[in-house]
Parts: sequence; structure tokens; C-alpha cells
Amino acid sequence: MATKVIMPKLGLTMTEGTIVTWLKHEGDPVEEGEPLVEIMTDKVTMHIESPAQGILAKILRQEGDVVPITEAIAVIAQPGEDISDAFAPPDSLRVEPERETAPPTAQGAQAPESGAMRDARVVRISPAARLAAKEHGLGDAELLSIKGTGPDGRIVRHDVEEYVRKQKKSAPPESGQKEATGALVRVRPLSGMRKSIFEHMAESKHTAAHVTLSTEVDMTDAVRLREQLASDGTLSGLRSLSSFSYTSLIVKAVASAIRVHPDINCRLAGDGIEVIADVNIGVAVDVEEGLIVPVIKHADRMTLLEIDCKLKDLAAKARAGNLTADEVTGGTFTVTNLGMYGVEVFTPIINLPECAILGIGRITQKPAVWQGGIAVRSMMHLSLSFDHRLVDGAPAARFLGTVKELLERPCRLLL
Repeated sequence: MATKVIMPKLGLTMTEGTIVTWLKHEGDPVEEGEPLVEIMTDKVTMHIESPAQGILAKILRQEGDVVPITEAIAVIAQPGEDISDAFAPPDSLRVEPERETAPPTAQGAQAPESGAMRDARVVRISPAARLAAKEHGLGDAELLSIKGTGPDGRIVRHDVEEYVRKQKKSAPPESGQKEATGALVRVRPLSGMRKSIFEHMAESKHTAAHVTLSTEVDMTDAVRLREQLASDGTLSGLRSLSSFSYTSLIVKAVASAIRVHPDINCRLAGDGIEVIADVNIGVAVDVEEGLIVPVIKHADRMTLLEIDCKLKDLAAKARAGNLTADEVTGGTFTVTNLGMYGVEVFTPIINLPECAILGIGRITQKPAVWQGGIAVRSMMHLSLSFDHRLVDGAPAARFLGTVKELLERPCRLLL
């Protein structure tokens, strides 16, 4: 019996995936579990395995196509099996012209249809090209005038972009409008990871009741501890921690504070609020395509050294584009650090469906009140954005206070 290969749903926010490369050709034999196709989601690029043994009988979606989740992209069948009726490729768009009708006659009969009506024409267009046409506001009539350069004359995204470029170049300036004085550098497509960030951040701002609390943390002891661990002969039993990052220390503090204040580790589920037992901390990583949030699973059960090693491994894989789907899903709380860019305070946007996100500012030396006097201390701002629909201000403030207390006594985080 024929088996569909579908675009999988990898994570709560995934709605579509892009086919990057088919690793097999039509007619090739495949084994169950064998890598079949490489896809790109809004977060990762990964291989999809064959769900059955047989031959790759039909490829329904081509490289470059953007496919909604759960939609079939190929068919695995047995040699000689007929699949023509059950699996027709859904990659064409039929454009039906509008029909001109005459007004009814006095007797209520309708006049014959106009003889000038065009025959229906079929436009073969890839989903990626269809999306580009929608972004540029192209209608059916304009699609009919585009010459496709894809297989069998199918319109691909490049054809749409080239058509739009030529139309803009040939269009005369509007009356009274001045010619542009600056050259266009480039047009960044709103697709892939950028499109996901666009949609996800807009949804968060329009859905969650954002409130941001900020506090200043004295990181002097944390800075001194890191320097001591890096020095020869000091705390030699902990030399393996000599290069831990401040982000790792904050992740450890956050995970420990969640255990004290578990209600911050929640999400909206229908008409209820789910308080999640697992403490999975996502850490925002800047990559070339945008922003990705790999997840440290069960961070509350890990030592500072384990968190630091895991975070460095995930960050390296994120920048190399080698993260797996499991490594970017399942987060329950997010940490984002802009301190390395000189930012002191900012208001991070909640990473739905999570309840809260912690923003980290830079560590800077400044005068501060310490032990009844004025001293130069290493200070850092933390900004906690939380969804007021799920958590009130006082519990959120208590959680933030616990994170602050742990960071100001960092030796407790080494235990």
C-alpha cells in the first residue's frame, strides 16, 4: 500500500517548511528510516527519513517549494503499484476568467454568455512563487503573463521577482513624484527565519499582556569568582570552570529560581494555565539569518559546568546551521543577552507560548552604595518581561529577586 511522505510539524510555531534538496530521485529504492529529503524550517535545516520501504514513486513538491505542514510531498510505493488516482500533485493553480453575463430578459430568461469569454488557462506555479506573487500583489491576469523557467514551464520565485523588477523599471514616475535619488542596495525577502520572527514577534506583542520589570544586580563577586577560577593555584578543584560565560551563570541562576517559583514556568493551554515540571531554558543566539533559540533541557538538574558546555555546543551548532529539531523545541523560559553589544537595559518580547523572558544587559563598573559607603562595583541590569494574563507582578518580582540574590552570591551556583 502506498505511503505518503508529509511535511512534519516540528514545534508549536511551525506552519510550513521549504524543500531544500531531494536526496533520492523518482524510481529510486528507499529503505524505511533512510534520509529522503532535506527541508528547512523557520529554525533548522534537517533531513526527513522515509516512512516506509519501497520506491520513491512520485515527488509531489519540488526543491524550493514552501509546503504547509502535514501536506504530502512524496509517495512511497511498491514496484508497479498504481498511485495515479490517489496522489495527484497539488502544484498547479487554475485561473478561471470572470464570465460576462447579460441582464435578464423581460421574461426572466438569461441572455447567452458573451462570445468574447476566454478559455480557462492553467498556470503552473510553485508555492514559493505563489507566495512571492501574493507579497507583490500580483493578480491572476499578471500571473498569466509571466513566462515560467521551471520544469515544464512552471513559474518559480525568480520568475516572479524578475517580472516585478522589470515592471518597476519600466513604470513611469507618478505625477508630481520626484525620482528617487538613492540607489536600491537590495531587497531582503520576508521568508524563512525572518518571516517566522516577523510573525512570532507580532503575535506575541498583540496577544500577550507584556509587563517588564527591571532590577540592577551587583555582579562584583561573580566577576571576581570568574577571575579566580582562571588564575593558577586558586580554587584548583574547579579549574574546569575557568572560562564559564556569564550567560551560563545566569541560566543556572534562572533554572534554580524557577524551582523556587515554579509558577513562572507556565504557558496558556485553552482555558487553563499549565505549570510545566521540566525546566528547559532557551538561549537566544544571533545567527546570519536572524535569531534562533536553542534549548537547554532540564537545566535545573545540570551543574554550571554542564550548562556552560551545553550552551557553547548549541551556540556553535546554531551558527553552523547544524541544530536538530529537538534542540530548538520544548523551551519553557527564554534568556536573551545583549550585554556583549554594550546594551544596558531593554524590554525583550516574550517567546510564545512561554510566559516570560529575561533580558541581560552589559556588566559595567560604576559607583554604588556598598556596606554603607560608595565603591566601584560591577553592575548589570536584568529585565524580566512576563505575560500578565498568566502571572501577576508580585510573583514575577519575587522570581526576579531570587535570580538577583543568586547572582550576587555566585558560589551557591557552583554546588
